[in-house]
Amino acid sequence: MSELLLETSPESLTHTPSEEYLDIGGAELDIPAVQKIGEALNSNETFMVVGGGGSGKTESMATAFELQDKGYDFFDLRKWTVSQLSDEQFRIASLEDPELNGQARDFLVQLHEILSLHAAVGEKDGESVEDIIKELYMTDQTYGIKFAEAYMLDRAIQQLQGSAENSDGLSDELLTIMSSENEILVLDEFDLSIGDSLAPVEIETAAKLIQLAKQKSAQLGLVVHPAARKDPAFMSTVGETLAESGKIHEIDMGYFPESVESAVLSQIGLDGEKAVQFMQEVQGIPTAYLDICIKPELRSQLLSQDPEQRYHTLLELVEAKIAKNKPIIFDRMTPEAQEYLMEKVNGSESSTTSKEIINEALISLYVSEKDGRIFMPPIVKRVLS
Repeated sequence: MSELLLETSPESLTHTPSEEYLDIGGAELDIPAVQKIGEALNSNETFMVVGGGGSGKTESMATAFELQDKGYDFFDLRKWTVSQLSDEQFRIASLEDPELNGQARDFLVQLHEILSLHAAVGEKDGESVEDIIKELYMTDQTYGIKFAEAYMLDRAIQQLQGSAENSDGLSDELLTIMSSENEILVLDEFDLSIGDSLAPVEIETAAKLIQLAKQKSAQLGLVVHPAARKDPAFMSTVGETLAESGKIHEIDMGYFPESVESAVLSQIGLDGEKAVQFMQEVQGIPTAYLDICIKPELRSQLLSQDPEQRYHTLLELVEAKIAKNKPIIFDRMTPEAQEYLMEKVNGSESSTTSKEIINEALISLYVSEKDGRIFMPPIVKRVLS
Protein backbone atom coordinates (compact mmCIF):
# COMPACT_ATOMS: atom_id res chain seq x y z
CA MET A 1 0.00 0.00 0.00
CA SER A 2 1.22 3.46 -0.79
CA GLU A 3 1.90 6.23 1.69
CA LEU A 4 -1.02 8.05 0.08
CA LEU A 5 -3.33 6.14 2.40
CA LEU A 6 -1.77 7.98 5.32
CA GLU A 7 -1.93 11.39 3.70
CA THR A 8 -5.62 11.40 2.86
CA SER A 9 -6.79 11.07 6.47
CA PRO A 10 -8.77 13.76 8.31
CA GLU A 11 -7.61 15.52 11.44
CA SER A 12 -6.51 13.23 14.25
CA LEU A 13 -8.81 12.44 17.14
CA THR A 14 -8.00 10.28 20.13
CA HIS A 15 -10.13 7.16 20.51
CA THR A 16 -9.86 5.45 23.87
CA PRO A 17 -11.70 2.31 24.98
CA SER A 18 -15.04 2.69 26.72
CA GLU A 19 -13.63 0.93 29.78
CA GLU A 20 -11.65 2.98 32.28
CA TYR A 21 -8.25 2.00 33.51
CA LEU A 22 -8.13 -0.05 36.70
CA ASP A 23 -8.35 2.13 39.78
CA ILE A 24 -7.21 0.20 42.85
CA GLY A 25 -5.35 2.84 44.79
CA GLY A 26 -1.93 1.81 43.49
CA ALA A 27 -2.43 -1.97 43.71
CA GLU A 28 -2.81 -2.09 39.92
CA LEU A 29 0.99 -2.10 39.83
CA ASP A 30 0.86 -5.62 41.30
CA ILE A 31 -1.25 -7.09 38.50
CA PRO A 32 1.04 -9.40 36.45
CA ALA A 33 -0.60 -8.55 33.11
CA VAL A 34 -0.21 -4.81 33.73
CA GLN A 35 3.45 -5.34 34.56
CA LYS A 36 4.03 -7.43 31.41
CA ILE A 37 2.25 -4.93 29.16
CA GLY A 38 4.39 -2.17 30.67
CA GLU A 39 7.53 -4.15 29.82
CA ALA A 40 6.29 -4.58 26.25
CA LEU A 41 5.64 -0.86 25.93
CA ASN A 42 9.18 -0.08 27.01
CA SER A 43 10.58 -2.59 24.52
CA ASN A 44 8.70 -0.94 21.59
CA GLU A 45 7.90 -4.44 20.31
CA THR A 46 4.61 -5.48 18.80
CA PHE A 47 2.62 -7.02 21.62
CA MET A 48 -0.27 -9.47 21.66
CA VAL A 49 -2.50 -9.68 24.72
CA VAL A 50 -4.31 -13.03 24.92
CA GLY A 51 -7.35 -13.81 27.05
CA GLY A 52 -11.04 -14.57 27.04
CA GLY A 53 -13.94 -12.25 27.66
CA GLY A 54 -13.84 -10.75 31.12
CA SER A 55 -10.14 -11.39 31.60
CA GLY A 56 -9.29 -7.68 31.72
CA LYS A 57 -7.34 -7.33 28.47
CA THR A 58 -8.55 -3.85 27.56
CA GLU A 59 -8.56 -2.60 31.14
CA SER A 60 -5.05 -3.88 31.79
CA MET A 61 -3.76 -2.21 28.65
CA ALA A 62 -5.43 1.09 29.49
CA THR A 63 -3.89 0.88 32.97
CA ALA A 64 -0.41 0.16 31.62
CA PHE A 65 -0.71 3.05 29.15
CA GLU A 66 -1.76 5.36 31.98
CA LEU A 67 1.12 4.26 34.20
CA GLN A 68 3.62 4.59 31.35
CA ASP A 69 2.12 7.89 30.17
CA LYS A 70 1.83 6.56 26.62
CA GLY A 71 -0.42 8.04 23.94
CA TYR A 72 -2.58 5.41 22.30
CA ASP A 73 -5.62 4.71 20.14
CA PHE A 74 -7.92 1.70 20.01
CA PHE A 75 -9.59 0.43 16.88
CA ASP A 76 -12.46 -1.99 17.56
CA LEU A 77 -13.27 -3.86 14.34
CA ARG A 78 -16.58 -5.27 15.56
CA LYS A 79 -17.74 -1.86 16.79
CA TRP A 80 -16.78 -0.30 13.45
CA THR A 81 -18.59 -3.01 11.49
CA VAL A 82 -21.74 -2.74 13.60
CA SER A 83 -21.68 1.05 13.26
CA GLN A 84 -21.39 0.88 9.49
CA LEU A 85 -24.13 -1.73 9.10
CA SER A 86 -26.45 0.19 11.42
CA ASP A 87 -26.60 3.01 8.86
CA GLU A 88 -29.58 2.35 6.59
CA GLN A 89 -28.30 4.67 3.86
CA PHE A 90 -24.98 2.85 3.83
CA ARG A 91 -26.73 -0.53 3.48
CA ILE A 92 -28.83 0.76 0.59
CA ALA A 93 -25.81 2.25 -1.16
CA SER A 94 -23.84 -0.98 -0.69
CA LEU A 95 -26.56 -3.05 -2.35
CA GLU A 96 -26.26 -0.79 -5.39
CA ASP A 97 -22.51 -1.40 -5.62
CA PRO A 98 -21.63 -3.89 -8.41
CA GLU A 99 -18.45 -4.78 -6.50
CA LEU A 100 -20.49 -6.26 -3.61
CA ASN A 101 -19.97 -10.03 -3.68
CA GLY A 102 -22.73 -12.61 -3.43
CA GLN A 103 -22.26 -13.64 0.21
CA ALA A 104 -22.20 -10.05 1.42
CA ARG A 105 -25.16 -9.13 -0.77
CA ASP A 106 -27.25 -12.04 0.53
CA PHE A 107 -26.47 -11.00 4.08
CA LEU A 108 -27.42 -7.37 3.53
CA VAL A 109 -30.72 -8.42 1.95
CA GLN A 110 -31.41 -10.70 4.92
CA LEU A 111 -30.40 -7.95 7.36
CA HIS A 112 -32.77 -5.53 5.64
CA GLU A 113 -35.62 -8.02 6.12
CA ILE A 114 -34.75 -8.61 9.77
CA LEU A 115 -34.55 -4.90 10.53
CA SER A 116 -37.76 -4.15 8.61
CA LEU A 117 -39.59 -6.73 10.73
CA HIS A 118 -37.98 -5.30 13.84
CA ALA A 119 -39.21 -1.82 12.92
CA ALA A 120 -42.71 -3.11 12.13
CA VAL A 121 -43.23 -4.82 15.49
CA GLY A 122 -41.34 -2.22 17.48
CA GLU A 123 -38.31 -2.66 19.71
CA LYS A 124 -38.51 -5.72 21.94
CA ASP A 125 -37.05 -5.45 25.42
CA GLY A 126 -35.17 -2.34 24.37
CA GLU A 127 -33.31 -4.21 21.61
CA SER A 128 -31.77 -1.74 19.17
CA VAL A 129 -30.55 -2.13 15.60
CA GLU A 130 -27.02 -2.24 16.96
CA ASP A 131 -27.99 -5.05 19.36
CA ILE A 132 -29.39 -7.14 16.51
CA ILE A 133 -26.25 -6.70 14.41
CA LYS A 134 -23.97 -7.48 17.38
CA GLU A 135 -25.84 -10.74 17.87
CA LEU A 136 -25.47 -11.61 14.19
CA TYR A 137 -21.76 -10.81 14.41
CA MET A 138 -21.31 -13.74 16.79
CA THR A 139 -23.92 -16.17 15.45
CA ASP A 140 -24.29 -15.78 11.66
CA GLN A 141 -23.27 -19.27 10.53
CA THR A 142 -23.45 -18.22 6.87
CA TYR A 143 -20.47 -15.89 7.50
CA GLY A 144 -22.35 -13.32 5.45
CA ILE A 145 -21.64 -10.62 8.02
CA LYS A 146 -17.93 -11.38 7.77
CA PHE A 147 -18.04 -11.08 3.98
CA ALA A 148 -19.84 -7.75 4.43
CA GLU A 149 -17.12 -6.70 6.86
CA ALA A 150 -14.43 -7.69 4.35
CA TYR A 151 -16.20 -5.68 1.65
CA MET A 152 -16.37 -2.63 3.92
CA LEU A 153 -12.70 -2.88 4.86
CA ASP A 154 -11.68 -3.14 1.21
CA ARG A 155 -13.75 -0.06 0.42
CA ALA A 156 -12.23 1.78 3.37
CA ILE A 157 -8.72 0.96 2.21
CA GLN A 158 -9.61 2.20 -1.27
CA GLN A 159 -10.87 5.41 0.28
CA LEU A 160 -7.70 5.81 2.28
CA GLN A 161 -5.75 5.39 -0.94
CA GLY A 162 -7.98 7.94 -2.60
CA SER A 163 -9.25 5.53 -5.25
CA ALA A 164 -12.85 4.88 -4.22
CA GLU A 165 -15.74 6.71 -5.84
CA ASN A 166 -18.84 7.86 -3.97
CA SER A 167 -17.45 6.68 -0.63
CA ASP A 168 -17.86 9.80 1.50
CA GLY A 169 -18.43 8.88 5.12
CA LEU A 170 -17.78 5.20 4.49
CA SER A 171 -14.99 4.81 7.02
CA ASP A 172 -14.75 7.93 9.16
CA GLU A 173 -13.60 6.08 12.26
CA LEU A 174 -11.02 4.04 10.37
CA LEU A 175 -9.73 7.19 8.70
CA THR A 176 -9.45 8.89 12.06
CA ILE A 177 -7.56 6.00 13.62
CA MET A 178 -5.15 5.87 10.71
CA SER A 179 -4.47 9.59 11.13
CA SER A 180 -3.59 9.25 14.80
CA GLU A 181 -0.44 10.94 15.98
CA ASN A 182 -0.26 8.68 19.06
CA GLU A 183 2.57 6.25 19.67
CA ILE A 184 0.52 3.07 19.94
CA LEU A 185 -2.40 1.62 18.00
CA VAL A 186 -4.28 -1.32 19.48
CA LEU A 187 -6.50 -3.54 17.33
CA ASP A 188 -9.37 -4.95 19.35
CA GLU A 189 -12.16 -7.41 18.45
CA PHE A 190 -10.55 -8.10 15.07
CA ASP A 191 -10.19 -11.85 15.64
CA LEU A 192 -13.71 -12.79 16.73
CA SER A 193 -14.67 -16.05 15.08
CA ILE A 194 -18.15 -17.28 14.38
CA GLY A 195 -17.08 -20.93 14.54
CA ASP A 196 -14.55 -22.91 16.56
CA SER A 197 -11.80 -21.55 14.32
CA LEU A 198 -11.50 -18.60 11.97
CA ALA A 199 -12.80 -18.95 8.44
CA PRO A 200 -10.55 -17.82 5.54
CA VAL A 201 -12.51 -14.58 5.12
CA GLU A 202 -12.01 -13.75 8.82
CA ILE A 203 -8.27 -14.40 8.62
CA GLU A 204 -7.92 -12.38 5.43
CA THR A 205 -9.68 -9.41 7.04
CA ALA A 206 -7.44 -9.64 10.11
CA ALA A 207 -4.32 -9.67 7.94
CA LYS A 208 -5.45 -6.63 5.93
CA LEU A 209 -6.20 -4.66 9.07
CA ILE A 210 -2.83 -5.50 10.64
CA GLN A 211 -1.06 -4.60 7.41
CA LEU A 212 -2.87 -1.27 7.35
CA ALA A 213 -2.24 -0.50 11.02
CA LYS A 214 1.45 -1.36 11.11
CA GLN A 215 2.19 1.28 8.47
CA LYS A 216 0.92 4.00 10.75
CA SER A 217 1.70 3.05 14.33
CA ALA A 218 5.09 3.33 15.99
CA GLN A 219 4.01 0.34 18.07
CA LEU A 220 1.18 -2.09 17.43
CA GLY A 221 -0.85 -3.98 20.02
CA LEU A 222 -3.19 -6.87 19.26
CA VAL A 223 -6.01 -8.13 21.47
CA VAL A 224 -6.45 -11.84 20.79
CA HIS A 225 -9.07 -14.27 22.08
CA PRO A 226 -8.46 -17.96 22.92
CA ALA A 227 -10.22 -19.35 19.84
CA ALA A 228 -7.92 -17.31 17.57
CA ARG A 229 -4.78 -18.02 19.61
CA LYS A 230 -5.23 -21.77 19.16
CA ASP A 231 -5.99 -21.43 15.44
CA PRO A 232 -2.77 -22.32 13.54
CA ALA A 233 -3.91 -20.63 10.33
CA PHE A 234 -4.66 -17.35 12.13
CA MET A 235 -1.42 -17.35 14.09
CA SER A 236 0.60 -18.19 10.98
CA THR A 237 -1.02 -15.31 9.08
CA VAL A 238 -0.33 -12.89 11.94
CA GLY A 239 3.29 -14.00 12.05
CA GLU A 240 3.72 -13.62 8.30
CA THR A 241 2.03 -10.22 8.23
CA LEU A 242 4.28 -8.93 11.01
CA ALA A 243 7.44 -10.77 9.93
CA GLU A 244 9.30 -7.54 9.18
CA SER A 245 8.30 -6.02 12.52
CA GLY A 246 10.45 -8.35 14.58
CA LYS A 247 9.45 -10.31 17.65
CA ILE A 248 5.84 -10.38 18.86
CA HIS A 249 5.72 -9.99 22.64
CA GLU A 250 2.92 -12.34 23.75
CA ILE A 251 1.19 -11.65 27.06
CA ASP A 252 -1.31 -14.09 28.53
CA MET A 253 -3.86 -12.75 30.97
CA GLY A 254 -3.84 -14.34 34.40
CA TYR A 255 -5.44 -14.35 37.82
CA PHE A 256 -5.03 -11.50 40.29
CA PRO A 257 -2.76 -12.07 43.31
CA GLU A 258 -4.36 -11.95 46.76
CA SER A 259 -2.92 -8.48 47.44
CA VAL A 260 -4.87 -7.10 44.48
CA GLU A 261 -8.04 -8.98 45.46
CA SER A 262 -7.89 -7.49 48.96
CA ALA A 263 -7.27 -4.00 47.59
CA VAL A 264 -10.28 -4.21 45.27
CA LEU A 265 -12.60 -5.54 47.95
CA SER A 266 -11.51 -2.80 50.34
CA GLN A 267 -12.95 -0.28 47.86
CA ILE A 268 -16.44 -1.59 48.58
CA GLY A 269 -15.88 -2.13 52.28
CA LEU A 270 -15.81 -5.92 52.04
CA ASP A 271 -13.27 -7.15 54.54
CA GLY A 272 -12.88 -9.66 57.33
CA GLU A 273 -14.71 -12.99 57.07
CA LYS A 274 -16.83 -12.00 54.06
CA ALA A 275 -13.78 -10.90 52.08
CA VAL A 276 -12.05 -14.20 52.85
CA GLN A 277 -15.16 -16.13 51.74
CA PHE A 278 -15.40 -14.19 48.50
CA MET A 279 -11.74 -14.69 47.73
CA GLN A 280 -12.11 -18.42 48.32
CA GLU A 281 -15.01 -18.51 45.88
CA VAL A 282 -13.29 -16.65 43.04
CA GLN A 283 -9.59 -17.34 43.79
CA GLY A 284 -8.34 -14.36 41.81
CA ILE A 285 -10.32 -14.66 38.57
CA PRO A 286 -10.20 -11.14 37.02
CA THR A 287 -13.87 -11.21 36.01
CA ALA A 288 -14.77 -10.97 39.69
CA TYR A 289 -13.05 -7.62 40.15
CA LEU A 290 -13.05 -5.63 36.91
CA ASP A 291 -16.41 -3.92 37.34
CA ILE A 292 -15.54 -2.77 40.86
CA CYS A 293 -12.35 -1.19 39.55
CA ILE A 294 -13.90 0.69 36.64
CA LYS A 295 -17.49 1.45 37.72
CA PRO A 296 -17.84 3.99 40.53
CA GLU A 297 -21.64 3.62 40.38
CA LEU A 298 -21.32 -0.09 41.16
CA ARG A 299 -19.07 0.69 44.10
CA SER A 300 -21.68 3.12 45.42
CA GLN A 301 -24.44 0.56 45.01
CA LEU A 302 -22.48 -2.10 46.89
CA LEU A 303 -21.49 0.32 49.64
CA SER A 304 -25.17 1.03 50.27
CA GLN A 305 -25.75 -2.61 51.19
CA ASP A 306 -24.85 -4.47 54.37
CA PRO A 307 -21.86 -6.86 54.14
CA GLU A 308 -24.03 -9.96 53.67
CA GLN A 309 -26.02 -8.39 50.83
CA ARG A 310 -22.83 -6.99 49.31
CA TYR A 311 -21.22 -10.43 49.29
CA HIS A 312 -24.19 -12.14 47.59
CA THR A 313 -24.80 -9.32 45.11
CA LEU A 314 -21.20 -9.47 43.95
CA LEU A 315 -21.22 -13.28 43.65
CA GLU A 316 -24.38 -13.11 41.53
CA LEU A 317 -22.81 -10.48 39.27
CA VAL A 318 -19.71 -12.61 38.77
CA GLU A 319 -21.67 -15.78 38.04
CA ALA A 320 -23.76 -13.88 35.48
CA LYS A 321 -20.64 -12.57 33.71
CA ILE A 322 -19.02 -16.01 33.53
CA ALA A 323 -22.26 -17.51 32.21
CA LYS A 324 -22.56 -14.75 29.59
CA ASN A 325 -19.05 -15.42 28.30
CA LYS A 326 -19.40 -19.21 28.31
CA PRO A 327 -20.84 -19.54 24.78
CA ILE A 328 -17.91 -17.67 23.22
CA ILE A 329 -15.17 -19.22 25.38
CA PHE A 330 -15.98 -22.68 26.73
CA ASP A 331 -18.28 -23.69 23.87
CA ARG A 332 -15.59 -22.82 21.32
CA MET A 333 -12.77 -24.69 22.97
CA THR A 334 -11.59 -28.02 21.56
CA PRO A 335 -13.64 -31.01 22.76
CA GLU A 336 -10.55 -32.28 24.57
CA ALA A 337 -10.18 -29.04 26.54
CA GLN A 338 -13.89 -29.01 27.35
CA GLU A 339 -13.64 -32.58 28.61
CA TYR A 340 -10.61 -31.68 30.74
CA LEU A 341 -12.43 -28.76 32.35
CA MET A 342 -15.51 -30.87 33.06
CA GLU A 343 -13.24 -33.41 34.72
CA LYS A 344 -12.03 -30.59 36.94
CA VAL A 345 -15.65 -29.75 37.73
CA ASN A 346 -16.43 -33.37 38.62
CA GLY A 347 -13.18 -34.10 40.42
CA SER A 348 -12.20 -36.87 38.00
CA GLU A 349 -9.19 -35.25 36.32
CA SER A 350 -6.85 -37.49 34.32
CA SER A 351 -3.16 -37.46 35.24
CA THR A 352 -2.15 -37.87 31.58
CA THR A 353 -3.71 -34.70 30.16
CA SER A 354 -1.44 -33.14 27.53
CA LYS A 355 0.31 -29.82 28.03
CA GLU A 356 -1.51 -28.38 25.00
CA ILE A 357 -4.92 -29.06 26.51
CA ILE A 358 -3.88 -27.61 29.86
CA ASN A 359 -2.51 -24.51 28.14
CA GLU A 360 -5.80 -24.03 26.30
CA ALA A 361 -7.65 -24.26 29.60
CA LEU A 362 -5.26 -21.77 31.21
CA ILE A 363 -5.67 -19.25 28.38
CA SER A 364 -9.45 -19.50 28.77
CA LEU A 365 -9.00 -18.44 32.44
CA TYR A 366 -11.40 -21.10 33.68
CA VAL A 367 -8.43 -22.47 35.59
CA SER A 368 -5.17 -21.08 36.91
CA GLU A 369 -1.83 -22.44 38.01
CA LYS A 370 -0.22 -21.88 41.39
CA ASP A 371 2.83 -23.65 42.81
CA GLY A 372 2.65 -26.20 40.00
CA ARG A 373 -1.00 -27.05 40.68
CA ILE A 374 -3.91 -26.38 38.34
CA PHE A 375 -7.01 -25.22 40.20
CA MET A 376 -10.53 -24.12 39.28
CA PRO A 377 -12.41 -21.58 41.41
CA PRO A 378 -15.65 -22.85 42.99
CA ILE A 379 -17.63 -20.11 41.21
CA VAL A 380 -16.44 -21.43 37.83
CA LYS A 381 -17.37 -24.98 38.79
CA ARG A 382 -20.92 -23.85 39.61
CA VAL A 383 -21.36 -22.12 36.25
CA LEU A 384 -19.95 -25.04 34.25
CA SER A 385 -21.72 -27.79 36.17
